[in-house]
Parts: sequence; C-alpha cells; structure tokens
Amino acid sequence: MKVIERVAKSKSINALIKTYEEQRKEQRKRYKNKQNQDEYGYSET
Repeated sequence: MKVIERVAKSKSINALIKTYEEQRKEQRKRYKNKQNQDEYGYSET
C-alpha cells in the first residue's frame, strides 16, 4: 500500500483512484492464480 500513500501525498485524487483500482485487479489475479501465496502478493506492495 506504499504506492497509494505516495500518490495520496501528491493530492492527485484521480491518480489515487486509478492506482487503487489497478492494485485491486492485480491482487485479485494473484489471489486466483496463487491462492496459497496471497499473503506474499499483498505484502509485495
């Protein structure tokens, strides 16, 4: 979630929303592909 914090500091709401949605999509993909390793997928950010 460090990326989201960085974007939030720049006060760019649109960029924040876009980044958040992209991360959610990636996390869902990782969760489906590697359900055993979802913890590692989340901690990567």
